[in-house]
Amino acid sequence: MKKEKTIHIRVSDTLYEKMAKKALQSDVTVSGFTRIIFEKYLEDADSISDPFESDEFISFIQWVYNVKYYPLSARIYDIRHYLSVIEKYYPYLDLTVQKLFDKVVKNLNQLITESKKHTKEYPDFEFVDAFQFGREKSDFSFDYDSFEKYLEDKFE
Repeated sequence: MKKEKTIHIRVSDTLYEKMAKKALQSDVTVSGFTRIIFEKYLEDADSISDPFESDEFISFIQWVYNVKYYPLSARIYDIRHYLSVIEKYYPYLDLTVQKLFDKVVKNLNQLITESKKHTKEYPDFEFVDAFQFGREKSDFSFDYDSFEKYLEDKFE
């Protein structure tokens, strides 16, 4: 049998615990689960050429612009989804756009942290309470002008 290559990585205790839990649920070792993650990531990486060609990313951008013009609320599970969309496409964005989304990622992570505190106290919080977004009260900041300038240059 051909010997496989070895990759050594360091992860936080929290990330390791999450991976170990998922591995146990999938009935594989942590090492085997890590291989699954790498394979899935590489498949996704091969399929993503430009985030602006992805319906998922475009839908997220549409939500960001709806928030700019209309007051909206979002449940914590929606916020987690938006964050996962940003994280999925982040490596494929130009550095200019990545910097614009850094603040959004930070703000959404703060909301998730805040919701975890409430969920401990009120278990149904994630399904009941919603965070407000929009002109009157905005739970994240986004530099629309810089983003629009980037889009003009990109699609000119």
